[in-house]
Amino acid sequence: MNFIYISATNRERGPALFRYMSSNYPQHKHRSAGVNEYFCKQAKTNLVTVNDFTSADIVVCMEYIHYKWLMEILQLHETSGVWKTKVAIVLRAGDFSPGTGSGDDWLMKIEDKLAYYLAIESTKDFPHKILDNPHIFDK
Repeated sequence: MNFIYISATNRERGPALFRYMSSNYPQHKHRSAGVNEYFCKQAKTNLVTVNDFTSADIVVCMEYIHYKWLMEILQLHETSGVWKTKVAIVLRAGDFSPGTGSGDDWLMKIEDKLAYYLAIESTKDFPHKILDNPHIFDK
């Protein structure tokens, strides 16, 4: 499975989640990217691309605003057929404090939210258990 972690600038939360998940779930591919072009340029971090999105099976957005910006940047629509093969997860997990115990707790909280998808080996086993929207899982 291919995961992408989306945040505003791809400076703290996205890369932290990328490193943690890459270390603990090497059977999957992991990437991270930001959705705010200005801040990504300032921080010299990765801005999400169409290729990032198309290669992902699981799109993990830190907050709903990141999901909304992703949709705008890539000119996607709620009813787009591309969502038939993907799941978007909006974490709403709050702030990450690197190098602190609360940062560790944050990572474990996210791991718990993603556990269902981390246990899936391939897209062949990919049930789309989604709530209100056909592609957003917001736990």
